[in-house]
Amino acid sequence: MAQKLERLGIPSNEIAFIQDYDSDASKLALFRDVRAGKVRVLFGSTQKMGSGTNVQERLIALHHLDAPWRPADVEQREGRILRQGNKNSTVQIFRYVTEGSFDAYMWQTLETKAKFIAQVMSGDMTIRRLEDLDSAALTYAEVKAIASGNPLVIEKAQVDAELMRLTRLRSAHAEEQYRIRSNLRRSHEDAEAFTGRLTNLRQDIAVRQDTSGDKFSIELDGQETEQPWNRRRVDRSPCGEDQKSFR
Repeated sequence: MAQKLERLGIPSNEIAFIQDYDSDASKLALFRDVRAGKVRVLFGSTQKMGSGTNVQERLIALHHLDAPWRPADVEQREGRILRQGNKNSTVQIFRYVTEGSFDAYMWQTLETKAKFIAQVMSGDMTIRRLEDLDSAALTYAEVKAIASGNPLVIEKAQVDAELMRLTRLRSAHAEEQYRIRSNLRRSHEDAEAFTGRLTNLRQDIAVRQDTSGDKFSIELDGQETEQPWNRRRVDRSPCGEDQKSFR
């Protein structure tokens, strides 16, 4: 890659590979050269040139030579150039794919992941299903279609996704109807049980007797005794005999 760039007129001292700079000090020096414009082309992986790479001051173009596994990796790459501090008002981002290669599968994977993540991160608590593509996911879909060599591939993927969505909706509808019928059946059963219980309670209320305070009495062996707990012992009489009074 470096040799091809040199043949196109870029001096070798203006081309750098991040893996050649192992220490933090050497990386900082490299980043200063990039910001100053001394290094015009910088190659590196997402891991080597992701978070913490501040070289955006003079960047004009970013090239994706491959498709990573995670949408976050794409954001990390593009975050090196789409960033405050870049003096260029317009920048370019290129994505390279090989027709009929594994690139189509990679971009399809990115599309699926980006679609799901974007809907989850939207924060909308009212949605019941995830289905719409955001702008990033649509870009992945376009790249996938280009890489496959057949624009109908994306249409087929969308039709398949719609079929799966409708199938899930049908299953969810059937489960919801079953739950509603079960609740309705239990409601009828509960209504009958509560009606019978209400009738019994009303009958109990009709025959109840007030036993509060002095109205309490108890019958034992045919004899009625009122408030036996109020029986108490009194003082001895002068003759020494015990006397008991009942009130």
